[in-house]
Amino acid sequence: MPTGDVIKRHPDCVIVVTTNTSYQGCREINNSVISRMQYKKDTELPTDADLKERITGITGFDDDEKLSEMIKVIREIHSFCQERMITDGSCGVRELIDWVQSYMVLGSIVEAAECTIIPSASADVDNQQQIKIACLNPHFTD
Repeated sequence: MPTGDVIKRHPDCVIVVTTNTSYQGCREINNSVISRMQYKKDTELPTDADLKERITGITGFDDDEKLSEMIKVIREIHSFCQERMITDGSCGVRELIDWVQSYMVLGSIVEAAECTIIPSASADVDNQQQIKIACLNPHFTD
């Protein structure tokens, strides 16, 4: 510490580091930091079954058919943005949770998408419109 104090790690302490270096504005972790980590693992989005279990546990939403379709849309938006190099947003688990919770309040799946996942995927209005047409409209029209 700047004061000269030394903080000792408790023997049961485990430190977990997570990052999303692929997001705009994020930087790679310094290699010297990575080399000090004993275990490293890149992860992808959870399986559909895991997502359903998590979302239901967090939100209480239990419409399996709608949730399956919402998960499809999230994955399509993610792929759409990657393919078109749209990198100014994100579309993952947190955005899915926001969408589900907004739908539960608003009662409109499209309106909920328009105020959660669509603007989260990109700040660009043209990109948002393309995402809506390509990924949301084929699944939901309210």
